[in-house]
Amino acid sequence: MADGKLRLCRAGKWIASLSDMGKIRRGGYVFIWWIGDHSPRHVHVFDKNDRIITRVNLETMQPMDIPQISGKILALIRQLQAEGRL
Repeated sequence: MADGKLRLCRAGKWIASLSDMGKIRRGGYVFIWWIGDHSPRHVHVFDKNDRIITRVNLETMQPMDIPQISGKILALIRQLQAEGRL
């Protein structure tokens, strides 16, 4: 790309720039989010082996893909929010 950004492409259409995403490893989990991603605002949560656990709605703090998540994950997300990272 002319601007030097690495972008993700699906079916010939640019869908995201890696500079538009964030990734943090904390407490044995990996948290990934994209700026401007679809609603609701959410974060993707992976385990230490990079397997997806769920997405968490940042407005309701509810898991989007499974019935419930651990309090540790919620505490880590709140900590990241308090730091201004999410």
